[in-house]
Amino acid sequence: MSTEIIDILLEKDEWQNFECKRALVKPARLLETIAAFANTDGGTIAIGLEDPEKASGKARLIGISEGPSNVSDTLKLLGKDIVPPLPQVTTEELPIENTQGNADKIIIIFVEKSNDVHSVAGDTFVRKGSQNT
Repeated sequence: MSTEIIDILLEKDEWQNFECKRALVKPARLLETIAAFANTDGGTIAIGLEDPEKASGKARLIGISEGPSNVSDTLKLLGKDIVPPLPQVTTEELPIENTQGNADKIIIIFVEKSNDVHSVAGDTFVRKGSQNT
């Protein structure tokens, strides 16, 4: 089943409700995207998956091993740095073989649309196309 999900993710372009981020991304940037999704229509973030404009196919499978502390910091800060706290965020780990041929994983974060307006460090974001504004 996870192979089918990975194939679907590799086919998706970044847009209003889908974003790919390398694990090296700063937690603050991930929190901005999570808040923007909650403030707009909800969405899904795939951490450990390269941007489709920078690589294609299985070359996008970077995995989270390149920045595991950034990922864990982001997940810890979800309940602290987004105000008010998000009502519903779920995560799922998908095992992969990364571009180096090593066992790794991608973290998928599912964000539901919220009835509240959420901010990160006093800034409020919404999603327009593939950008947070």
